This record gives sequence, structure tokens and C-alpha cells, in this order.
Amino acid sequence: MRRLAALLAAAGFLSCSEPPAPGPTRTWRFHALAGVSMGAIGTSLLAGWEDKARRVDVVGMLGGPFDSAFMLHAIEASQMGGFCPYARLVQAAAADAAGGTPTLDDPDSLTDCAGPVKPWVQYQLEEDFNHWAFTANGGHFNRNSYLDIFYDLSLALGNPLFHNPDVPAFAPGITRQNLNSDLCATPVVFDPSKGRRFYNAEYNPEGKYPVISFCDGQPPPLYCGGATKTPVDYCAGKTPEEFCAGIDGPGTPVLEASEKRDDPWVVDYYYSREGVYDPCWRGREPASFGLAVDFNGNGRRDYHEPVISNAHERFRDTGVDGCPDDREDGKGGCTASGAAGDPNGDDFDTVRNPSGTEDNWTWEPGEPYDDFGLDGVADTHDFGEGDGRCTQSAAREKIFGMDFRRRYLAMTPQERRELDVYADGGIRDVFNFGIGADQMFGAVKLREPAASTRFASFFELPPGEWGASFNPLKADYSRLGRNTFVRYGKTDPTPQEIRDGDGGHVGTVAQAVQRFIVFFKWLSQRWGTVLGGVDVVAGMSRHERVVFDSQALASKWNFEIALPASYDLEPERRFPVLYMGHGYGMDEDNMAAVNMALDTLVLNGDVIEMIVVYPNGRCCFRTPEGAKDCRRYDDDGSDLRDKPGYVRECASGGFYVNHTGSGAGDDTRYGDAMFELMDYVDAHYRVLAPVTVPWKEAP
Repeated sequence: MRRLAALLAAAGFLSCSEPPAPGPTRTWRFHALAGVSMGAIGTSLLAGWEDKARRVDVVGMLGGPFDSAFMLHAIEASQMGGFCPYARLVQAAAADAAGGTPTLDDPDSLTDCAGPVKPWVQYQLEEDFNHWAFTANGGHFNRNSYLDIFYDLSLALGNPLFHNPDVPAFAPGITRQNLNSDLCATPVVFDPSKGRRFYNAEYNPEGKYPVISFCDGQPPPLYCGGATKTPVDYCAGKTPEEFCAGIDGPGTPVLEASEKRDDPWVVDYYYSREGVYDPCWRGREPASFGLAVDFNGNGRRDYHEPVISNAHERFRDTGVDGCPDDREDGKGGCTASGAAGDPNGDDFDTVRNPSGTEDNWTWEPGEPYDDFGLDGVADTHDFGEGDGRCTQSAAREKIFGMDFRRRYLAMTPQERRELDVYADGGIRDVFNFGIGADQMFGAVKLREPAASTRFASFFELPPGEWGASFNPLKADYSRLGRNTFVRYGKTDPTPQEIRDGDGGHVGTVAQAVQRFIVFFKWLSQRWGTVLGGVDVVAGMSRHERVVFDSQALASKWNFEIALPASYDLEPERRFPVLYMGHGYGMDEDNMAAVNMALDTLVLNGDVIEMIVVYPNGRCCFRTPEGAKDCRRYDDDGSDLRDKPGYVRECASGGFYVNHTGSGAGDDTRYGDAMFELMDYVDAHYRVLAPVTVPWKEAP
């Protein structure tokens, strides 16, 4: 009998006595993790947290997935770059010291070698340290905002520019104590004349120049309110009032430009100055993450003095074949001189070659490197020198360890089947997040090509015949992949359309609405494949502000929850749950407009009902007694921001991840708290239990 069964099985038949072999399955957990801006960064990092993230079956990253390789390279080479080569700066410092026309602090000098860095990826913004990209779309991201963001990112992930085990978030020499004192008046100085040499391969290879901390900030874009409308020149050495009196007479008002003025000249002037470093306006905000080489020894960072980075050993990004393009032999190896182009076919491109390892801003085994330590200078005995590996800082190790692109590439087929991915991004996002989303999605499409769809604009969404306007309610979401990336923004906008936000961090009003509707419709399509059709309901969601005891935070923590109308009408029914993180500088209750849009979609029968949780993404307070309080409101309803002595652990956002901190007790476990929050919601609300179903590949 057994032999007969074996013969039947070999012939393609199954024995009646033997059950069929189980096919592939998928377990739906009915938890989605999503976010906008900072919330999207947190989502991408939490979704790359291997031992925790398997409890969600959908991730949505709207304008902010943190692609580690691209973002770290952009910070180092562009936002902290744009300076002249070392030899040229040495010459300029010598000429200045000899009594020539000062150049190191003159924006109009050294223009042949300093300035915005040429983009290396399509749609990347041109910028450098002295010219940070600015937008008023989704917030006023000027130099003050950038300083806050770099500060908060360093608290969350560690300083991306240095390895500083004593104070991980700050540059070497900076501590909480001197940061809270007058660091602008008394900077940290690594003075070689006093035996404190600070090496950097690019700008201080001999350690002969002082290296200093510095302050920065956005100078107010002031102008004289008289007939001339003259911009205030901070280099004039006068107060703004004195300057304008000298231009248009005594009593001339001093006005501040903004994007909301009716005068086009004022608006143009405003946009021309925001994000730009002015050497004659002394910044008042310590750049806790940075150090600069003080070539002229005057104790402050001048315009052309470079901000340095010692975060990884220097390597040649040749790809794992060890050959740059001009030495590739076309067979996977090296030759004395190769053909033009990319003979070995290993150049990284997120669309054409997402598995390429050359010029992907990441070291891989096989690529040559200098085992000189993080400062890049031999025989200084700094961290990593001579350890036989291409060493990078602890912060970079942490960031790459949570990188969603790497995590996805390492997933098993079963893990990929159980995680649907959605991302979007603007082509003019001030932080290049649209590019980061595209880089990340390249890995998704590489692993799941048939199930992943990339759209260059909303107008490409099926059916694709939209005419002059896109209607997100009429798109065919059954034809979208279970993994979807949508880029937005016109390729030929007018200057006014750009200022109105086209392709920006949030987008225009229409683009912002489209972004949320497309995501909610896509999410509903994903869960709807299991839960069935959409029910028509009458009523809006019910909101609660909830406070619970978080063991991870060792404090009370709050969140907003929106319960669908049927939650009260059908007391036995359970629902899927979406966790939606808010943007930088926002609070959880700022997401009310998002929930209103979702309510409208539910009422119209466009999406399924779901529970939506809006976690508090702000950092905890420290009380005057040194205790921690992670709520927004006190028991009596008063806002903790208004309580005397209550100080945030960060400036404007925690990014929803466990903090590296500054070594002063601010290494708070915000990431653990997010998963703890999921446990709390599962225990206290009617969330659908997991369901395992046979696997069927479908959009």
C-alpha cells in the first residue's frame, strides 16, 4: 500500500490517506505602522527593527523614509560640505595673516572652489553648509530649524559626524554642562599649541590647526521700511535701527520679511536669505553636533572654514569587485585600464541596478579602505585604527542596523509576503526624502518585482487617463502592487508653484490631500482582501485622549485614539488598527485633519473602518525635581509646556526610536514604548486577532 501511494505521488496523484502538502500562507496581524515626515522616519527605522517589527503587516512612509546610506552621505558631503580643498584654505589663511584682503570670512571670495555641492542623484537639491535648502512648506525650515533637527536626530540616533562614546549625541569636547553654559562665548578648543591636536584627513591631516565648536543660526531677514527698501547689512557694524536711519533718515522703521507679505520684492528677499549663513551675524545656537577647523585661529568659525566629519574610515566606493569603472575588465575583475562606462555592471542605480555596489555610499567587503581610524590619518591611534576592518562610528552602526532597505534585502520570502510597503515622496522635498523613498523602494522592487509598483506621479496611477486633474477616489487600487511607491511634483513648475509647495515636503494643498487619500485607499485595499467589502456607516469616529503607564519610559505617556462609528454600534465587532506618527514639531492632536479625511472616506464607503492611534512623538519633560513626565497635559488638563521648570529632553521631536542620548539620562526608550503602546491598545480595545490564510499573490 505504501509503495502504491509512493507511485501515485510520483505520478502526480495524491493518496486519499495522505493530506495534501500545506501550501504557503500569510498571517494577517491587522496592525499597520505609518507616519508623515518625522513619523515616516520613525516608521522606516522601527520597521527595520528585526526582533520587534514582525507584529505589523503594513508599513506606510509618507515623505520621510530614512534611507541610511543616501541620507548619511548627503549630510556628510552636501549639508556639511561645499568647502574648498585643504591646500587652498591653507593658502587663504596665509594670505589673510600676511595682511591681504581677508578671504576666509568673505562669501564673495573663493567662489571657484566653494559653494553648493553638485547633486549626484536626480532631483537632489543643491546645497552646502553655508546654503541649506529652505522651504515654508510644512514648516519654516531655516537654519534654526536645521540646528534643532540635527540636535534631535543626534539625540535619537547618535551624532552622525563623530564617534563620541562619552557623549554620543554631541561632538567631542561638548557636554551638557558646557552646552547649557555660554558655549557661543566660550567655545571648545582643541589647541595644538597646548597639546590638544585634533586630526582630520581632509582638513587637518597634521593636526596643526585648532579645531573648535561653533554657533550658528538664522539671521532675521530685516529691511528698511523706507522708500529704498534696503536689506539690513549686518556687516555694517551698526544696529538695524542705526543702519536704516543712515539709509532713509531718522525714524525709518525696521521690518522683517516673510513669505506672507503682499509685496513681491519682500517675498523674494525673504526666500533669498532663509537658510543662508551670514558671516556678519553671529549665531546664537550652539551646533552641538559639529566641529570646525579654525585656520586663522580667531576662535570662531569663519565663512569658508570647514565643518569636519570623522565618522568612518575612508574607503573607495568601487563596488565589491574592487575596481573603479575605468579599470573594470567587463568580466567582474580589474585590468590596467578598462572600457568606458560600467564594464562590470556594478554601478548602483535605484531603478536600473538596485543591487549595484559601486557608488552606493556604503562600504562592502572587497572595497579598498584605509585602516587609519575614523580621523583618516595614520599613526594617531584613534578609534578603529589597525583593527583589520572598515570601522565606522557607533551612530552609523546603529543607523545602518535599523535601516529598512538593508532589513528588507535580508528578509526571507515568507517575511516579505507578510509585510506590505507603501512610500511616497516629493521631488523637491527640502530634506531629499523623496530620493530616500526611491532608494529604499529599489530594494523592495528588487526582491518583489511582480508585487511592487513605482509611479513617477499620481497621474500614472491606473487607469492613467486623467486629463488635467487627478482624482484619487477614481483610481483603480486593485491594480496597485502590495508594495507601492508614488512620487509627486511637477517636473516643470513655475517659481510660484514651487513656493506654493509643489513637490515639496508636504506638497500643495491638493497634493497633501491626494497623498493621504491614496494611502488610505491603498491600505483599505490591502486589508480588504481579507476582510471583504466596505460597509456603509453613518457617523464620525469618536476620539479619546488616553494616558497609560509606560514601563519603557518610566513615566505616564499619552496618545490620541480614534474609534470608528461602528465601534460603539457593534459592541462585539473587532477592527484593524493603524498607528500614525506625526511630523516634526507637531503634536498628536495636530492629526485631527487627517482623521477628518479618513472619516469622510469611511462615510462615503471608500475605505474600511479602522481604529487609528496617534502616538505622542514629542520628547518627555524633565520636571524641576529631575523626574520624567512624558504626557502632554497634567491631570488637571493644564499644558505641561506652560509649567515652570518643565524642560523637554529634545527640541521638537523624538523620531519614535530608542534614544542614544547625550550620556545625561536622556537615552529614553521611545522605540520600546511604541511596541508597548501596541500591547496596551491590543489589551484595552477591540483589535482584530491575527488570521492565517492561504497565500495568493495578488495586487
